[in-house]
Amino acid sequence: MPVDQNSHARPVIFGEVLFDCFPDGKQILGGAPFNVAWHLKGFGLNPLFISRVGQDTEGELVLAKMIEWGMDSKGLQLDAKYPTGRVVVSLDNGQPSYDIVDDQAYDFINATLASDMMAEHDCNMLYYGTLATRQSTSRSALEKMRASAVPAFVDINLREPWWDHTMVADAIKGAAIVKLNEIELAEILNCEPVTKDIIKQKADIMMSRYDVKELIVTFGEEGACYIGDDIEFCAIPPAVNKIEDTVGAGDAFTAATIYGIINNWPIEKRLQKALVFAAEVCKQRGATSTNKSLYQAFLNE
Repeated sequence: MPVDQNSHARPVIFGEVLFDCFPDGKQILGGAPFNVAWHLKGFGLNPLFISRVGQDTEGELVLAKMIEWGMDSKGLQLDAKYPTGRVVVSLDNGQPSYDIVDDQAYDFINATLASDMMAEHDCNMLYYGTLATRQSTSRSALEKMRASAVPAFVDINLREPWWDHTMVADAIKGAAIVKLNEIELAEILNCEPVTKDIIKQKADIMMSRYDVKELIVTFGEEGACYIGDDIEFCAIPPAVNKIEDTVGAGDAFTAATIYGIINNWPIEKRLQKALVFAAEVCKQRGATSTNKSLYQAFLNE
């Protein structure tokens, strides 16, 4: 995936920021794009995060956390009508289920504000997931941003009931790189479960069907595979003695991958280091961290 190596160029991260709301009243800040932008800042990059929050207490908290971490908040839009994003978490015998609430501020990202903000900066990559395209307003904003020549990195997030095949096809068509897991790949292709021994065959079908240049397929604890540029490479993650939780491991993997792309790392190094960073995030509670040594250790390896 060729990117602008200009030292002033910035990755643009588009999509949802939200709070996971638990039955005991606890709220955890997250959303895949927000997590990715947070990690990139931890790596020393300067991502331009474009999203939308409500004019509410939660929106103020998002802004405060971004400023505290040193993130650029100019791309964070404020909404007087719709609230900051929420996911209601329910527990049944300890097993969580998730209600991704509809009509949240991130569903109404203003297209003009977003595209103007992107145009003001040298951008070397446009990252987005599929959840933020569930409503027409944010989908239109993304379409306007994609009209630029900036390579697109698409992170597939199939969340029921907020996706269909047409929406996914529109989101990934012509993307430079797409990341998804083996279950999502099987869902999109309407095929049997995808295993590593048939990954090249299934990946080629998807890349041809949607004009995708490169594909990354994750297999949980079994690692990940890269297919593209006449290369097929698979790697396994390091062993983790004690897993605290796996929340946000995929977002950590994505952020490390983006860092590797921007720094022109070889495919093998990019994939292996992304798995190492994801494993490190599994040793902590939650998807993000303010522990700068976590990021420095990744950069020092």
